[in-house]
Amino acid sequence: MSHARQQIRDLFVSTLTGGTDAGARVYNSRIYPYSTLPSINVTTPTEVIDDEVFGGKQLRHLTVEVECLVKGNASYASDLDTIAAQVETLIGADVTLGNKLRIPSTSG
Repeated sequence: MSHARQQIRDLFVSTLTGGTDAGARVYNSRIYPYSTLPSINVTTPTEVIDDEVFGGKQLRHLTVEVECLVKGNASYASDLDTIAAQVETLIGADVTLGNKLRIPSTSG
C-alpha cells in the first residue's frame, strides 16, 4: 500500500487528468517531465506533523502544490488563468477534495 501522501497526489492527478487544457499531461513528479505544454505537476512540498497524538493518530497538515505550466507567448497570463480556473473548479467539485481544501488567493 502506498503512503498517504502518494495517494493524495494520485487523487489530485486523477481528478485533473482530462479536465483542463493540459489534457492528460498531469504529473505526480518532483522533476519536470514536460516536453509538451500546457501541463500540470502535483507535488507535496511540505508536511507538518503535530507532536500531539489524538486517539493513537497523528495530526498532519499537508501542502499540495498544483503547478500549471504553459508556453511563454503573448497569451501566457490568460492561458495560466484559464487552467487555474479549471483546476479550482475540478478540485472544488470533488467531494473528497473540495470540502477539505483551502485554495489560497494568488491575486495581488
